[in-house]
Amino acid sequence: MGYFWRRCLAGAVYWSGAGTGVARAVNAMMDDRKVEQEALDWFTRLQDIEATEADWRAFTDWVAASPRHGAAYDALERLWVDLDAVEGAVEPSPVTPMANPANDDARPRRRRGWLYPAAGAVAAVALAVALWPRMADQGDLYRTTDQPLTVRLADGSNVQLNRHSEMRVRLARASRHIVLADGEAAFDVAHDAARPFVVEAAGREVRVLGTAFDIVSHDDAFSVEVERGVVAVTARSATAPVRLTAGGRVRQVGDAAAQVDAVDPGAI
Repeated sequence: MGYFWRRCLAGAVYWSGAGTGVARAVNAMMDDRKVEQEALDWFTRLQDIEATEADWRAFTDWVAASPRHGAAYDALERLWVDLDAVEGAVEPSPVTPMANPANDDARPRRRRGWLYPAAGAVAAVALAVALWPRMADQGDLYRTTDQPLTVRLADGSNVQLNRHSEMRVRLARASRHIVLADGEAAFDVAHDAARPFVVEAAGREVRVLGTAFDIVSHDDAFSVEVERGVVAVTARSATAPVRLTAGGRVRQVGDAAAQVDAVDPGAI
């Protein structure tokens, strides 16, 4: 059998079923790239100072449509926060040591690092080059080590950032956006009906107008406790947000079902 006919036979066998495993792998790779591109599009869109409430609602719908969406967006967000090369361009707002941190429990903290240093460095540089023109107004980055911090935001809100925690703050005309990359933070949010206050942590979202609440996000553990007011928490893989009032708490580990119970608001 000549070379030409061997190639034809191989092609026939492949498309008749023997090669479908490879085809599925190729299709999966293309799907992953599509999701990653969508996550990148949402990431840059929501950093725009013109981002609206409708944009945030559409983003929430996109995240809820598939667990892969939230995972891709969270991975992108963490990579951006870890870009130390870009960090020098951001001047953080003045911060003051907390005299009496609200939630100062010592918890084991992970030491985050690149899983694959060479590939991670290339990906970080590529992401910085792709996003930099649209990310000049990316917000302020705060990190704590052995001492907690209290931060008063320009909108009048107060944030108590616990030890070994990290967050990025971006205040725009249509929204107030916080990313809690790791750790714990207590929020006392100034009321502003025109600008929702949104906190993202590990693929979950907490949305408020004015209230006081505490968030813990470390490894795969996540919890929100409400001291006063009302918050809407969109848990990972959830189809609808959980509404919490004063004394309400929601907890979730990984992709397990979120647990809602009650706590003493005075102890938060």
